[in-house]
Amino acid sequence: MKDNLWNKMTNVPTLTLGRSIGYWEISGDELAQEAMLIEAAKKDTKKFKVLYQKYFKQIFQFIFNRVGEYELTSDLSSQVFLNALTNLSKYKHQKLPFSAWLFRIAINEVNQFYRKNTKQRKVVLDENLIQELKMAKPDENLEYFKEKLSNILQQLSPKEIQIIELRYFTDSSFQDISQILNISESAAKVRVHRLIKKIKELWK
Repeated sequence: MKDNLWNKMTNVPTLTLGRSIGYWEISGDELAQEAMLIEAAKKDTKKFKVLYQKYFKQIFQFIFNRVGEYELTSDLSSQVFLNALTNLSKYKHQKLPFSAWLFRIAINEVNQFYRKNTKQRKVVLDENLIQELKMAKPDENLEYFKEKLSNILQQLSPKEIQIIELRYFTDSSFQDISQILNISESAAKVRVHRLIKKIKELWK
């Protein structure tokens, strides 16, 4: 039954790929409304379509930044929402956007894909990360800088890449990162700062 419902829901929306912003801008009232929608979807899976439409682009963009292929991103994104729909009854609202849970599922799906495949991990460079690091290297050619940064990012572990992407590709605050990865906010700050330091050290 869920498979039939899912087939009706998975038309991929028209997307303009690029950096999306405002992932976490959700008010207390919106959180309350979302909580009610989730509870309604638990009773009637057809209502999950609203959550799918609301968050698909964010999840799609996040995964695309990890794999760099449109069709593969479509497949993995669909799997994220199918997993979410299948496990919706287990979801407990904790005054966080539903997207926090979806991002956890997306991270797991991408990591699982790379564990099963020999493809090299891809990281789509983000302008904010480029600018932050470029300030420390003002005299380098931009194209050379991007190429070198891409090579350095490939040396990072999947968990390190996750933090870089959450911080710079999804506009996640340190609090957002702590919620998605189930760590403290101070730990999130430390990890980001250590990673930036590590990238700069690898540059030498």
